[in-house]
Amino acid sequence: MLAPLAGLLALSEPRTVREWAWLVVAVGASGVWLAQQGSQTAQVVRAAAVLLAGAYIALTIWQPAPGWRRSVLTVLIAGAALNILMERAGIAWSGLQPQVAHQVRAIAQLAPAGYGARVVASADRLAAFFPAFLAVIGGAGTRLAWTWHCRLAERPIGERFCSGEFNS
Repeated sequence: MLAPLAGLLALSEPRTVREWAWLVVAVGASGVWLAQQGSQTAQVVRAAAVLLAGAYIALTIWQPAPGWRRSVLTVLIAGAALNILMERAGIAWSGLQPQVAHQVRAIAQLAPAGYGARVVASADRLAAFFPAFLAVIGGAGTRLAWTWHCRLAERPIGERFCSGEFNS
């Protein structure tokens, strides 16, 4: 969400201290997150985030559009690009599932007694939906970035879409 927000704020030609502060925070936080080391799954998530942010900004420059349409198109473009990238790198979604299931189990251990056991038992099934979770999170993240951009920017891109009239 922060990388698309940074791009949107930069494109809206920031003038106020508030816009610049948010832009610096969004770029800095995105940079720190992207620079972290991690598992193959974490690297795939970071690659997905970069592709998603790039596709969202490119679509915004090309043709600002209301609501979920641009977010859905962004997710489709970024998903296709990620699949091509993964194929070229020799990474399969099925190969990531055991890593995702392991991470789900590790996180579930932190939950209260009754809840964690249910999550641990269904970790493999949850891991099978990892690509879908990425898509939903990506769509929601771009939507949230757009909403924040409309609230933070003095002159948002596609300003007529920020009024709420076209925002569905």
